[in-house]
Amino acid sequence: SFNVLLIFLIGEKIFNRTVGILAAVLLLLYGNMTLFELTLEPEAWVIFLNSLLVLSLLSAGEKASADSQTWWRFLPSGILLGLSVITKPNGLLFLPLVLFWIGWAKFPRSLKMQAFFYLLLGTVLAVSPVTLRNYFKFQDLVLVTADGGKVFYHGNGPGSTGMERADLPHQGFREERMDEPDSAHVLFRQAARNLSGHPLKPSECASFWFHRTLEHIRSRPLPSLSLEAKILLYFWGDYEVHEIDSNYKHSLTLRRWPLVPFGLISILGMVGMILARDHFRRAFLLYSLVGVYLLSVLIFFAASRYRLPAVPFLAIFAAYGLTYFY
Repeated sequence: SFNVLLIFLIGEKIFNRTVGILAAVLLLLYGNMTLFELTLEPEAWVIFLNSLLVLSLLSAGEKASADSQTWWRFLPSGILLGLSVITKPNGLLFLPLVLFWIGWAKFPRSLKMQAFFYLLLGTVLAVSPVTLRNYFKFQDLVLVTADGGKVFYHGNGPGSTGMERADLPHQGFREERMDEPDSAHVLFRQAARNLSGHPLKPSECASFWFHRTLEHIRSRPLPSLSLEAKILLYFWGDYEVHEIDSNYKHSLTLRRWPLVPFGLISILGMVGMILARDHFRRAFLLYSLVGVYLLSVLIFFAASRYRLPAVPFLAIFAAYGLTYFY
């Protein structure tokens, strides 16, 4: 419920109140959003934190323009960005774009440096406890998670089709015999150690799967390029790619309800992004978040839950497109 309210506030602040209301209604009626919230997926928290982050950045930018003593307001923005990264590490891709947004602003250079400092300080304050915990527990430098290589393999390894992910042989049956709730990640770390013949640390296991997947891509460049094209289409396409059985089952029920499908938000969002190009500077953060999660899906995996954090901001562009034509 707060996510819908926050999207209204962002749409109103960047464009106008009508855009905010329409964006909130589109998001409210997008069934897949409710599905993921009811199954307690972390993406609902990612959307909440990212929405607060955008509002915080917009507010900090406005206050800094009016008063040069308020650059500390970028500190809460950095903390929110750090919390988003902890929840889903691909949020780290947003950091350089936020820094660019600050650098692009019409502020004196000295004030921009203060904004950079406070933003980075807030991000470090939020992320560093997790990094320190990882180091003390594993004697290994892991920023947030050591599972990036595993997910990269899912999306680009042998057998991946964009809709179906690459997995270890008989992985599902092996997971069923484990009491470990993090069973899939444990299996991939065990497999990396067995295949390499070395007692790899978690970060080394991640590097192992990155290198193994890259070798597979280099050995099949054209099929790998074709796979990326499929993933790009899946990101914008109406079909919901659910790789979790329970989510797929419930999504079949939702399809029969009079709700807004992703395809409608997608096409209206793309049109809105084109029509809003004259407001590119003002809406840069929205363009950036859509781009970040598109890039994340292309790098990793085309699951619906991985593109979900882009949907609220696509809804704002969709609402802008509707008001433009009206």
